[in-house]
Amino acid sequence: MHSTLQKKLGILDSIHPKLFNALHVKKEKIYTEKQIGAFFVDHGVDEDVFDDVYHSFEIDVSVRKAMSLTRTSGIGGVPSMIVNGQYRTSVRNTGSFENLLNVVDHLATKE
Repeated sequence: MHSTLQKKLGILDSIHPKLFNALHVKKEKIYTEKQIGAFFVDHGVDEDVFDDVYHSFEIDVSVRKAMSLTRTSGIGGVPSMIVNGQYRTSVRNTGSFENLLNVVDHLATKE
């Protein structure tokens, strides 16, 4: 949902690295509407604009689609990859990101 929201707000290129860093490096908790809104406002997005976009039909559809895909594909964490809709693997399954990429390359070649 974050990337769709960033695209809709027109700030994907500028805010994505900051959000990635906050979530994955600093391990900040940015999960609730209030936390997400505060993050975007802190990075220059008008609060009313954020609220309008966050509650828009397009964002709602995007979130529902992502949740459905996550459930049906069995993804339990990130990074996870699905090859040709048949094979699901992750760092947890392969032991490292490098191994994950090697497995995905193998499966893609097989398909």
